Amino acid sequence: MRTIKTLDRRRGFINRLKTSFFYRNSNEIIFYCDRGSVPMNALMKAQDKSKKDSVLLSGAFISLFSVIIIVLIMASLLATSTPVAGDVGPKEVRGYIMDAIGNPLEGANVTVNVKVGAGPSFRATLWNDSTGSDGFYKVTFAPADWVTGDTIEVIATYDIYQQSNSTTADSSPIQQVDVSFLFVIPELGGLALPFAIFGVLVIFAVFSRRNSSE
Repeated sequence: MRTIKTLDRRRGFINRLKTSFFYRNSNEIIFYCDRGSVPMNALMKAQDKSKKDSVLLSGAFISLFSVIIIVLIMASLLATSTPVAGDVGPKEVRGYIMDAIGNPLEGANVTVNVKVGAGPSFRATLWNDSTGSDGFYKVTFAPADWVTGDTIEVIATYDIYQQSNSTTADSSPIQQVDVSFLFVIPELGGLALPFAIFGVLVIFAVFSRRNSSE
């Protein structure tokens, strides 16, 4: 009876504290709780597993956080080093194609290139098939096709001849780039030479007749 009372007192003490443990023998510890007894080694294994899971979860979180930070840093560096196209709207490039003395060239084909910065890489290209009688051309680049500081290159082709001119893109929505060839339009100034030769021949013929008549 004394042994039973002692065990009852112990169990009552355990129930009051809700949790406790005692040695069954020198090799095993029994953990008591309000739901029964659990071997201490099983409890320690469960705690170790919980700690490992916590460490793995913390490591995964730190790795994910590190990746996010690296991505944000790289995106920031790219944003500051590479100009963003189209920050000021469309760009209209217009101008006149002329000969050496300013006569407009009708029927000239015009190619307009936008190059990245001052380098050789092309960002965009537009064409104007044929200039009118006033030698005027006009093309409009979309906002994504240019940025301030790019190079605008205008290439005019007339018959077998080709001439170009370039400038740096500024922030204005319209820029004028004219192209002047190094020759005079054959339809206008080029006729002076045939007329001059014809005049010389007429004068020579008149003098020859006078000499023959004398």
